[in-house]
Order: sequence, then structure tokens, then C-alpha cells
Amino acid sequence: MTQNPQDPLPEGQWLFRRIFTWSLTVVLLGLLGWIIWRMPADGLQLVALWLIGLIALVVTYYLLAPSAAELARIFAEIRGRFPFARSSGDPS
Repeated sequence: MTQNPQDPLPEGQWLFRRIFTWSLTVVLLGLLGWIIWRMPADGLQLVALWLIGLIALVVTYYLLAPSAAELARIFAEIRGRFPFARSSGDPS
């Protein structure tokens, strides 16, 4: 079976994004547990909810973030749109 040219190829190296997301999630969950253990009850709920929201944001980033190749293409396209962008032959 041949690959459809319109289907994007899977990202070549997404290991960093996976390690970053899971490591940060473990750290945030540890921080959440420590805060629950140490905080007085009156301020506990708000901080715990903010940390849970931050974990949800990190997981969303993991699922929806563009790949490195997509980011490079986006930045190259943005650079080409600005009038002060240098051409490839311009040494300055």
C-alpha cells in the first residue's frame, strides 16, 4: 500500500515531547500531593484546582502541539512575509 501524498507523515522525533510531557505531569502531580499534604484546608481547593488545570493544559499541549517540522515550516513562511526578511544571498 502506498502513502497518500496529502496525508502528513508522522513526526520523526516526538520522543522529546513525550518525555517532556510525562515528566512534567509527574512533577505536577507530585507537587499537587505535597501541597495537599502541607496546606491549610482554607486555601487548598483553589491551588489544587489550578494545578489540575495546569496538568490538563500540558496534556492538551502534548496532544495538539505541532511537530518540529511543522513549526519550521510555519516560521519559514512567517519570515518570508516580512519586508525586512533577508534573501538567501544577502550576507548582511
